[in-house]
Amino acid sequence: MNILNFKEMMSERDSEERLLKAIASDIENGVNIEPIPDSIFDTISLIEARAQAAREKRELLEG
Repeated sequence: MNILNFKEMMSERDSEERLLKAIASDIENGVNIEPIPDSIFDTISLIEARAQAAREKRELLEG
């Protein structure tokens, strides 16, 4: 590993650390953070169920 790579790695680590601190601060202060609506989880569940049904149907047709 040369010095340039080490410097880049440290820069990336520092950037990630700053991002995580900003997110943690927002969560603690309730800034820019909102609960995820239940409707999104319902929609995700519906999509997953339809995808599973499509996979099962495809397996029957190919099988």
